[in-house]
Amino acid sequence: MKFRSLAIAALLSACSSPAPISSNPAQDVNATVAAVAPQLSATLSQGLQDAAFNLDSAIQIGVLDKTDPADSCVHGVLQQAGIETVAGAPPTQSFTPKISDAISLGSVLYIRAHQAKGLAGQSLSRLVPAGCQKIVGAIIIDGLQNLNKAGIAGAGAIIGLPLLL
Repeated sequence: MKFRSLAIAALLSACSSPAPISSNPAQDVNATVAAVAPQLSATLSQGLQDAAFNLDSAIQIGVLDKTDPADSCVHGVLQQAGIETVAGAPPTQSFTPKISDAISLGSVLYIRAHQAKGLAGQSLSRLVPAGCQKIVGAIIIDGLQNLNKAGIAGAGAIIGLPLLL
């Protein structure tokens, strides 16, 4: 159901100004969420990047062990979402589609539908590396609960949302 909504949003967004189509469906999901809910996307993206910085820094000063799984899990989410690249890894292949008429729009809709079909029945947990769902989920939930306790507006509402993990 989640992907059906995202797929419909992706198809509708293709009509206005075509977003790049990449070989990484998870990256396209991230772009679709950014188009549909930019504030939520920006908050999650920035929060994950800040968490990665904090974990990296804790490892650098010896508070966390270099093998602590939380660091690699957060970086894995950032990499699978296309927010962070692995040093030396080839960039994700993508192209910006050309839409000049109904025929070319139809080809973009066909491609997006094909991508959505490949993701059907899966949750967004594919953005989280195997074995990391509990760690990343705990980081996000703990953070939101602490924001809610501190009286930060909106944190309580986010806790009530179904998690994308």
